[in-house]
Amino acid sequence: MPYDSNGNYFLPSEYKAVAGKLIVTAQHNGPFEDVAAALNAAFLRSGATPMTGNFNAGSNRLINVANGTANTDAATVDQLNGKANLSGGNSFSGNQTMSGSLAVNAASGISTVYDPGGQTSGAVTQYARLSSNAGGRGGAFSLYVQELVGSEFQGVLLLSGNPKSRFLLLSSAGRFTDSVLGDFAYTSDLANYQPKGDYATTQSLSAEAQTRASADGTLQTNINNEAATRTNADNALQASITAETQARITGDNYLNSIKANLGGGNHLTGTQAITDGNQFTTAGNYTSTSGQTYDTDLIKGTSPNGTEYQVALREYAGSHYSMLHYIYDGTNFSIYEMPQTAYNGGRLQCPAGTGAVTADLPFTDPNLRVQVFTATGVANGQVVSFPTVFRQTVAVCTQVISDGDGALANHNINEVTTTGFTHHGKDTADMYVIAYGYF
Repeated sequence: MPYDSNGNYFLPSEYKAVAGKLIVTAQHNGPFEDVAAALNAAFLRSGATPMTGNFNAGSNRLINVANGTANTDAATVDQLNGKANLSGGNSFSGNQTMSGSLAVNAASGISTVYDPGGQTSGAVTQYARLSSNAGGRGGAFSLYVQELVGSEFQGVLLLSGNPKSRFLLLSSAGRFTDSVLGDFAYTSDLANYQPKGDYATTQSLSAEAQTRASADGTLQTNINNEAATRTNADNALQASITAETQARITGDNYLNSIKANLGGGNHLTGTQAITDGNQFTTAGNYTSTSGQTYDTDLIKGTSPNGTEYQVALREYAGSHYSMLHYIYDGTNFSIYEMPQTAYNGGRLQCPAGTGAVTADLPFTDPNLRVQVFTATGVANGQVVSFPTVFRQTVAVCTQVISDGDGALANHNINEVTTTGFTHHGKDTADMYVIAYGYF
């Protein structure tokens, strides 16, 4: 070859032209052919010929390189900076655009983290959201944690759009609140209502009392069963949290060298920290057995003091699915469970009891109240007072049980007010009283 090992070119040593000497063709053509071979081995800047071996840059950089476009092109540092780390720990400061879904193959789900720093007591702080937006149409659905600084943390489900917005507020201490319809009603609220029906006879009142006693016994049994179920679920959840912590450590070690493609199609097994995004999907990794329960987390929010808010899909294998919302402060759980409508009418299960809907109420007007009581030894002209004073619109129905001479028909009432009514009859009487009105 005309080059040495360092890339230097030398003419062949067998011939060199001398002034005044005749040049012989056989000797003259050989060096030119060697020069031609040397030029054919040179790297052309135009790229007209491909390389025949690996290119050794000798620890030097290739600079001013265009971004690669084909799968076999070299990538630039600028292109690699647009990739996320599959092992987690990515921090996005702005919106990220993806052309496909992001599947997170982990029970831990997606975590959004935001630390606003020191906050003033009494202020309301909203933390990082997980949102679904109707691009260009004004609609959005968000899930996030907000803090009443110095008081409590709350979970918020917010539906935004025209003509109005609506949110559901999950409080760690109070009722589930709907911004449009108000506070949720629970089973315990039904104690202030009476079922619809005819209260004109002693027989019907007695049957009602028996029905109520039976329902109270059933409700107490359900409450006891629920308490036991919650205790078992809390113990199982704590064990799952411990197992999940170890699984995260193992998953992070495995995924440290893997990169995610923002175009979608990734399957992530570690926790991903994000501040904004489009749509995320979590998939449970278990084989169900009838009679067992399995949870797949959708989202988990953590406040600076460690309080966690989680949303998960729970499978009661062989029965139904429920959506779980719960807050965990390191010691206690506040669990809210919303089952499929085919199970218990889809009524919400929460620390306050089983949620009720408008159809469960005894009156079409949810503000109407009824008082049922017995008044004994009521003399003629005596005022009978209601146990609870009404605010307005009172209707009274009475049934005399007994009087002095047995002439039960010679009794009536008038002068009905919001506090009571006046009895008129020739004998002292005992009577049942039913009063309707508004508190």
